Parts: sequence; structure tokens; C-alpha cells
Amino acid sequence: MGAFFLSGPLWAQTVSSATVNNGTAVSTSALTTAVSPSSASIASPSALSAPKVQPVVASSAPVATGLGTPLSLDTKGPWVIGEVLFIRGGKFTNDYTLTELTHATKGSLYTEQDIQDDVKRIEATGQFSAVVPKLYEMPTPVPSQLSTIAVVGREVRLVYKLAEKNPGAGPASSAPKKPLAAKNLRVMPPAPLSGVVFTPTAYRGHDQDNSPGLGLDINADYIIGRLYGKNSFKNSPTKTNYLDQVGVWMLSADGKMQLQSETNIRPAVAFGTQGTLLFRDTSQPTASGAGSTNVTAQVSNNNGTQLLGDAYLVMTKKIYFARLSAGMMFGDWGDAVAQFSNFLSPTALTFYAQDPNQTVMSHTVPFVNAIFMATSNHPIELEAMQFNGAALHPMLINLKASHYLKTDFNLGFLKFSGGYDLLGTIAVRYNFWPR
Repeated sequence: MGAFFLSGPLWAQTVSSATVNNGTAVSTSALTTAVSPSSASIASPSALSAPKVQPVVASSAPVATGLGTPLSLDTKGPWVIGEVLFIRGGKFTNDYTLTELTHATKGSLYTEQDIQDDVKRIEATGQFSAVVPKLYEMPTPVPSQLSTIAVVGREVRLVYKLAEKNPGAGPASSAPKKPLAAKNLRVMPPAPLSGVVFTPTAYRGHDQDNSPGLGLDINADYIIGRLYGKNSFKNSPTKTNYLDQVGVWMLSADGKMQLQSETNIRPAVAFGTQGTLLFRDTSQPTASGAGSTNVTAQVSNNNGTQLLGDAYLVMTKKIYFARLSAGMMFGDWGDAVAQFSNFLSPTALTFYAQDPNQTVMSHTVPFVNAIFMATSNHPIELEAMQFNGAALHPMLINLKASHYLKTDFNLGFLKFSGGYDLLGTIAVRYNFWPR
């Protein structure tokens, strides 16, 4: 984003071009002015270009007119963002609680739908009676790799004009705002959209970085146990199972490189790798055979530690309020599914499924996932994985709606030839980079 700032009693600006009040463009090579904030000669708030917006308090200077050439939102975009400004109560402000409500960053591609999403987030605070977005063309050319994508060849200044709901009247309106006003603007940061439970997306971070680059997530997953299950194995003592502890921990690092940014037509594309430490805090549930037999079926190496890894390729496309992804994992991460149910252990394959000398191992795992943005901060997430080549052909579906449950508890549905298990899981995804 671009930035403007106050330094002591002076407002310093450096611009490469300026626009006077009558609309005439004046070109300058390096114009630096220093004026009092209350000076009547200010004609433009314009256009420092800086990579970040530094939070400041509202300026006492009136809003000026030299923001650039106005652009219409009807073209739908995408545009390349140069900076984002907020006008509140007729004055510029860069309150950090407002910058958190927009996903626009300098150099990012932004569409008309993205702008409307920002408007909805700002309106949801309940502080403003109107939020009006405006676009202005800046003199800075867009990067060459985006020149064929953006609808204009220069970066744009995105300005949100905010009308207060209760601006007050008379001298009282000039009184300092109570801290409660800023507190009400504070919202929870959006949930990470870089992955669901086990599967990744092509996005980095919280979806605000739709551009090629690196991303890193830290994941912690805990398979609590089987809530309910049914099976049709001949030697199984019971065909229905309830509340069996599994106790599998999976600690992962997920690093990715986004190769291609998303546009209105093409999807975002990324490749990455995951490293996982798997261990158990309890033995896998033991199931005895039917009748008088004393044979039991449980996983070998009950409390053993495993290091698993995979590489993956994934594509993601935003369609209305949903982010849809499809990809493939390559590696031994697929072997982890054998730990999720006692019916998938090597002994169980021999005794229950009567399929000796088989193991549940998979080195190619195709997957799909969907993130439905019911609200900007509370998505509903769904993923499905097929473990190719594994005995009993297991498939795992995870539903993540933990933001509504106020906890990180999620549900998993593990289907295999001969039965299924409904699993309870805890999944935490921490977006380490980009912040």
C-alpha cells in the first residue's frame, strides 16, 4: 500500500506528478513540499508509493482532490493495487483496525467483487452508514508480468469514503472519540485459506497474497477417536462400534510456492511439500474375534513414531463465495491412514478382511477441497482424499466448521471396503508466512 504520514508539525510529500484543482495535470520530476497541516494551499494528499501503510491518527487536513484519474468499477477489473486510503469524517486516516478489514495490498490483483467484499466487511462493523469505494489511476506502471492481465496499464489508488453513523452535532462532535469506537472496529482475522485439515490450497496466507511467492503453514492435528462405526466383516465380534480412542498426533510443516496467480479465468497454481511427525498417545483399539476364538486384531508398532512426507501440486479457483481446489500428493504421507482405524491394521486385514500379506499403504493421494465463505471470517471447509493402491481402498472426508463451534473440533468420515468410521478430530492450522 501507499502511505501518507505526519512528521512533527509538517506534512511532507514527494510526488512524481501532481494535479491542480482545475484538473490540469502538471508533470514534475521530483517535487518536495512541506506545509502546515492547516495550510489552505494543499491541493493533493497524493501519492507517496511505499510498500506498507503505517498506522496514523486522522489528519486535521481537509481531504484534497488530487487523487488521480477516476476509474469506473463497472469494468470489473482486475486492477493492480498501488495504495489504499480511507477517508473518515472528511479526513484521511490509516487506522489499523480499518486496514485489517481489506485484503488489498500493494501489487496485488483486485477485482470489483474483491472491493465489494471489503465494503461488506467494513459495513459489518456497524460504525458507518455508508461505505463508498472509489478508484483512481496512479502514474506508476503495473509490473510487466501483470500488464496483460490488468484492465489498465497503471497501478490504482483504492479509496474508501466512510460516513459515520453517529457523527454528533455542534461542538460535541469535535470531542475525542472514546476508545470503545476503535474496539468495535476490531474484528477477528480471517481464517487461513492456505489449507483445510490435511490438504493444501494454492493460496498463501489468508488469501490476501494472490501472487507468486512462498508460503509456510504449521499444522497440528489430533485424531481423537471413533465416535461411531459399522462393519460387515465375518469375524468381527460386533458390527457396530462406539467411542473407541485412537490417539494419533500429527505435527506438520507445509511449505509451498505459488507458481501462478489467480485471475477471472485461470486458477492459482502451487506446488509444495509437507513433513509430518506422527506418534500415538495410546494403543490402537483392540477387537477380539467372534465366537470362541482368542485372536485379536490391532496395529503393530502401537506407540511408534513415524516421519512422513509428501510433495504435492494443487490448483485453486474462486467461484463466487467458494474456493475450490484439486491436487495430488506424492509420498508416504498416505500411509498414515492405517493408524486411523483398527480395521486397517495388518493383522485386521488378515483376520477380518481375510486378505493376508496386505498393508494399507498409499504413495499417491488425489484430493479435492472446498472452502465456502459463509462470512468473511468464518468459512465452512470440506476435503476428500482417496488413498490409491491401499488395501480396502480407504477414503477420508473431513468437515471443518470449527469456527461456528467456537472450538477446533471437526468431523471425519473414513470409508473402507467392509465398513466405515465416524472420527472426531482436532485440527489447528497456523499461517506462519506470509503474515
